Parts: sequence; structure tokens; C-alpha cells
Amino acid sequence: MYPSLHGRFAPGDTIAVTFLAIVTFAACATARKSELPAIPKGPVVAEILVEGNRAFSDGEIISAIYSEATSKVLFWDKRYLDTGELETDQARVANFYRLHGYFDVVVNPIQIVPHRRALFREERPTPGQATATLDIPIPGPGVDTPLVQAGSVPTSPQHLPPSPTLVPNGESIADSAKPPPPGKPAPGSTTASSPGDGMGTEAWPTGAQAAIPPQRPDATATREASRAGKLEAGTGRTLDPAELSKPTARPEPSRVALVIQVEEGTRYRVKEVRVDVETRGGEPSGHARVSPEHDYLRALVTRQIRLREGAFFDLRAQQADEAAIQRALLQASHAWAKVSSEIILLPKEGAVRLRYHVDAGPLCFFGKVRITGLEQVDERIVMLRVRRHLAPGSPFRQDTIVQLQKALYDLQLFQSVTVLPAETSRDKPTVDVEVTVGERAFKQIRVGGGLKQETNWQEIAAHTSWANRYFSGRLIRLSLDALAGWGFSPGLQSRRAYTTADCTEQGCSSEGRNGPILDMGADFSLPDFKGRRVTAGASARFRVGQTLSYGYMSPKLELTASRQLDRHLAAGFGTGMEQYLPTPDEPSRTAFSTGDLEGEDSGTIRFEGLLTYLQQSFSYDRRDHILAPERGLYAAVVFQEAGLFGDFAFVKVVPDLRVYVPIVPDRLILGVRYSTGAIVPISGKSAPPVLYFELGGGSTVRGIPWNALTYYTGAGCEIPSPVPDSDNQCSVATGGTVFHLANLEVRVPLGEMGVVAFGDAGHVALASDQVLRAWATPSPNDFLLSVGVGLRYRTPVGPVRLDFGYRVHEPVPLAPGLAIVGGGGCRCGIHLAIGEAF
Repeated sequence: MYPSLHGRFAPGDTIAVTFLAIVTFAACATARKSELPAIPKGPVVAEILVEGNRAFSDGEIISAIYSEATSKVLFWDKRYLDTGELETDQARVANFYRLHGYFDVVVNPIQIVPHRRALFREERPTPGQATATLDIPIPGPGVDTPLVQAGSVPTSPQHLPPSPTLVPNGESIADSAKPPPPGKPAPGSTTASSPGDGMGTEAWPTGAQAAIPPQRPDATATREASRAGKLEAGTGRTLDPAELSKPTARPEPSRVALVIQVEEGTRYRVKEVRVDVETRGGEPSGHARVSPEHDYLRALVTRQIRLREGAFFDLRAQQADEAAIQRALLQASHAWAKVSSEIILLPKEGAVRLRYHVDAGPLCFFGKVRITGLEQVDERIVMLRVRRHLAPGSPFRQDTIVQLQKALYDLQLFQSVTVLPAETSRDKPTVDVEVTVGERAFKQIRVGGGLKQETNWQEIAAHTSWANRYFSGRLIRLSLDALAGWGFSPGLQSRRAYTTADCTEQGCSSEGRNGPILDMGADFSLPDFKGRRVTAGASARFRVGQTLSYGYMSPKLELTASRQLDRHLAAGFGTGMEQYLPTPDEPSRTAFSTGDLEGEDSGTIRFEGLLTYLQQSFSYDRRDHILAPERGLYAAVVFQEAGLFGDFAFVKVVPDLRVYVPIVPDRLILGVRYSTGAIVPISGKSAPPVLYFELGGGSTVRGIPWNALTYYTGAGCEIPSPVPDSDNQCSVATGGTVFHLANLEVRVPLGEMGVVAFGDAGHVALASDQVLRAWATPSPNDFLLSVGVGLRYRTPVGPVRLDFGYRVHEPVPLAPGLAIVGGGGCRCGIHLAIGEAF
């Protein structure tokens, strides 16, 4: 359950929205405060300015340093000046440029100026006034300078790595960035004069240890004395010229700005890429699947390199190539392969030369498997999974190690699983494997609750569950859960006039309703049923549900079986039986007329009855992350056939496709989803309206209320309508037999936060014998379009999202949307939820 907010708020709704907004904002602010505790060390840092940068934006450079400006958002901690960090920040800016191939970059010492002075560019310090640079030794023309072991630099985008080591004098950037000993100036630092703010000439020390310029207590007297040269204003006393050059004390400014000045220089290109491969021949007879010959490995390594001759050098890309080489060798059964790289600077040519050294080691095969950490779990359960993935004598593969680790974790018996080659097998052709596990608590009780807030529907419910993952000392899972609550519908309101009987110039309306919500049941599953790779399960549930128009009760029994066909492909099968009944407060209504559907004969939709069905599902999942994917593909399809016996007969098909593409890795993610579905009646029978399709809400078409893309019908309804008509008994929301849904999102991660721009399109149709035609040829004018923006905040349980959607047009009448203070409503909605929309 999640709260999702739409439409015109009543006073109670406004209170709920305000409360949720305050709680969310306070949680984000608290998390931010705990992440970066602020210790008052000096004046407040109000702004950080960057000058001289052309290749990178101010934000990219500022994100590379430790110092941080105070946020303009209320309740955020203030950031205070810490002069001890400035020298490190200077080195980090230089390293940032060097990572992208700017080896001639010059970073001037970071300047500290009063914040009001920073507003005027002509009063800021200029590179000519502060000539000190980071002491990075660069060789003279014609001297090749190797950068040793560049691959040791970490690649985390949140933590900028140090620059590679410079070999000529053995001094690294980290060494050259250390603060000078007490009493000695920083290398290359000078003392320069900075224009004052109308208070006379002052001496400003440069470098990371620069202090706040002293201030005189009487600014007017100082200004007059400076103009007179010798006389102190108001006293007539003659001053020694030497005294005027001495800095005198004045109050420190309470807000300062930091100015970072860079001279980027030339970006180096890759002149040459060289690969040296060392092999050790020999492989066990009968296992000649991978050739260990030198030429094969050299070609394999060369194919992994993306940073080619002529391209701009980028250290992250070079490290990615080195990691790709390592992975390729592991997949080629070289478990002990060693890869190192060398980056040689050619300053005269503005280029670099790359050398990769590969020691392939022996061709390896799996040996024995040892398991440690088991206390209550039977070792045979673990070894059964091990033997499915890893057999002694099979070629070593890194993917096999990863798949085995995931399979053991999916048993849900361990809180940690580690699978590694044994160190005792190092440099040997037979690799033993060590599996280390940490058992978790098998029994678990959870208690929680939820709130759902919509324009047309509100729910409040409590939830509890009990689960045992290792029942009776066997790999058997048993769970019991129950959800109980209440649902409210205030009715639909619209300011627009339609041609239905109960509509006036003030709008159309339908009466609200409310009722209980209950969902309780037991689930039983047997992983590895009879030693096979099949998970069998059974469940029994009883549900009391509420829709916008009616309540229903539904007992249900279901048998399922699923199998993971490979790492990405899964299949499931099931059969079930459900009985649909009205709740005690609803009139008994076996069926009702759909009216005249597009010229077809009047039909009926059966409300009560027995449903029996068969179901099949297939999924293909290559997403990198389930909760917040950034790359990959997910495709699934569900088939359901009813009619063996009972009161309903139909075929239901629902395919779903999702694609995630990193346009700019870690900076710009494109997500696309397309889902559709159809319910095809058999022999004049169809599905119960509970199974019909409805769209709207935070996970389908944002900007409209929950399930508002639907159809209303009833006994006296001439034709199914998107607008309820109580006078003609056309007020039962049934949904449609066909739907189309498309979503497009552009996601921009910003550390723990993120922003999203999206566009949604949805279409629902209610048809009788023309289901397939309505499914195959929807009219573009029938789609409801919405656009909007959203915010994301990462949490361990998934991103918290806040989306604002606006309906571009309304092909079917809908409630006008969120009320704007001082005016009418807007065609918009607000959605607050946990997890991405798709």
C-alpha cells in the first residue's frame, strides 16, 4: 500500500497531505544531517565558485571536493569553513582533471573571500594575483613518464580516487598534496595583494592555509588615512608608512565564498595501445574446450579494450577495460590470471601510451567444494544446489561462482553467502571452492500498516504475517498473513457538464460508499520438489474487497509450480478455483446488462459465480537491480484460461515489456514500459468484473485518480459510459476488457536524491465480441496522456518517490484534479510512494 494523492482536497485531505509532506521532508533532512555532520570551525560557507573551467561544469568540479556550500533549503545544517580541507580539495580538483586526461592542469590555491565580495566578479582574486599551483611534477619535453599500476585507482563515482603515481622522482599526487611543515610555505605559494572593499590595501595570504583578511575596527578612519597617506582621521597624528602595510585586526565576515581557479590545459589522447600476454601451457587431457594458446588469449584480451588509439584518455575508461580483461580471462577458465597496466605520458606530444601486461596463468578446472558456517541446516540441502551449478572437473567459470552464490542466497536460509576459490589452490590447475554461509532466523513475525489516499478512494489497513522458512527441519516454507482495514469512496465530482441524465451545469456526481477490507490466507511451498528444480506450492485465501462501486467476497484455492529455467528465464504454472459473492451490505446481483455495445446485441456481465482456471507465466529478467534498475530488460507474459467448469469462460492475456538504458552512465537513465492485455469471452461468457482492467494512479497513468480510467454500466444503462449515471442505474464501474499502457521516464540520479521527468499514456476499452479488434486497433484519440516530474530519495527498501502528473487531455470525462488555492481545479495529481513506478 502506498499513499497517492489526487484531485480536489477536502479539509481532511489537506491535513493528510501536509502531514505526509512534513514527515517526508523531515526524514530526508534528518538523513542528510546525519550523513554530513557540521562542526563549526569558522564562518559559514555560503557559496563555492569555479573559474576557468570549460570542459566540466561547476557542479561536476564542486562534487569532487570535500568542502560544501550551505544549502538554501530550510532546516539543512550550515557548512562552516575548514581551512584544513582546502589543500586536499585543491589536490582533488587536479586529480579530477587528470582522471579525464588533463595532465597539464594548473589548480590555483583556493581563495577565501567575503560572500558579498564574491557577488562582484571584478573584486574576486584573479589567477594573476595567486600564482601558486599544486606541485605536480611533469617531465620536460621528450621524456616518457610511466604512471605505474593505474588499475589500482577505485572507480566509485561517489568517492573520487587519487591520481596514478608519477615515477620519475617517486612522488605521487597524494604526497605532493600534503600540507607543508609548520613554518614553511606551501610549494609555489606566494603572498599577493587583493583589492580591498573600500577599506584600504590589505595583505592576503594565498594557499590552502589562507586566513580571513583582518578588518580594522573603524573603516571610515582607515579609508581617510589611506587617502591622506600619513594622517589618521580625527586625530591628526602622523602615522608611520610601515604601519599602513601591516594587517590590523577587524571582525571576520560571518559568510564567505570559496573561489576555485583552474587552467585546464590540453587533454591528452591515446597514441598507442600495447598488449603483452604471458601464458603457461598445459591442460588436463579431455578438457580441450578453451585453447590456452598465446594468439587466442591475445585476441581475447584485445577485444575487451574500448579505449583505442586516437581517443581522448580517460582513466575510468582505462580501468573499465582492465576490469573487462580480467573478467574475460576468468570466463576463459584462467582463475589465477593477473592483469596490470602502465600509462606513459608523452608531454611533448600531448598523448599517452597504454601498456597491458597479462599473466594468464594455467587453465583451471573446478575441484572439491567445502562448506562452512552450517549449524542447523542440513548440508545435503546446500550440496544439492552446489552440484547443480558446479561439478568437479568442469572448466572454471566466474559466472558459475556468481550463479551458485545467488542460488544459495535464494534458499532464504542464510543472511550471508560467500563463494570464493580456495587460496590453497592458487596457481594450480585444479581450483577448490570455499562456501561460507551465515544462517538467519528461520521464523519471522512482521506487523505493519498502510494508508492509501486518492481523490476517489481512501484506505487504511493493518497487516501482520508469520513465516517459517525451514519448517520441521526441511526445506519447507509456511506463511500465514492477514490484512484488515476499511475503504472509503467520497464519490466523483466534476465541474464540467456532460450529456448524461444526472449532470447539471455545476457538474456530474456519484454517491460515495465505504466498506471493510480483509485479506487473509496461508501459503505452503516446497522448493526442490522431489529433488527436482521445481518449486511447488499451495495457497488458501479469503478476501473481502471493495471497488469504486461495489463490495465482494472471494474464497480462493490455488496450486502452483515454478521453475528457474536458467539464470534469467523463469516459468510458472498454476490452477485455481474462486467463488465471487456480494458482501452482506450489497444487493444480491447475479448479472447485469451492459446495454447496447457499439451496435452489438445487449449482453450481460456476470457478477456472482464460480471461477476455475489454468494459468501460465513466463518471465525474462536481465535488470541489474530489481528495486531501482538502471540498465537491462524485463519481459513477461501471463496467460489465464477459464471455462473447464463454472460460471465464467474466457482467455486472458497480459504481456509486459520494460527496457532500461543508461544514456549517460550514473547520470541519465532512460526507462520505457509497454503493457497491454485483453479478456476474450468464450461461448458468450466472460470474466467477473473484478478481473477487468482499470488504469490510473501512481504506478500506471500518473495525474489521474486510482482506477479512474474505467467504464460504468448497469441495468438501465443505454451504453457503457466513462461517467456514472445514478438516475439510470448506470453507476457500476466494471473496467474494460482491453487496455494499453505506455510509460517513459528520464531518471537523473543525484547521489541519494534524484529527479525524474515522465510521460504516461493509457487506454481502456469495454467490448463484447469485438475484443480482438479493439485490442489490435486502438484509436490514438482514445489514449489519456499525462506528463510530469518527480523526486526520488534512495532508501534501503527502495526509492521514496514523489511525482506530480498533469493530464494533457481527457478523452474520457474525469474529475478535474488537484484544487489550486484561489482558483478552480487543475487536471493533475500528486503521488507519494515507495519504489519506482516500473
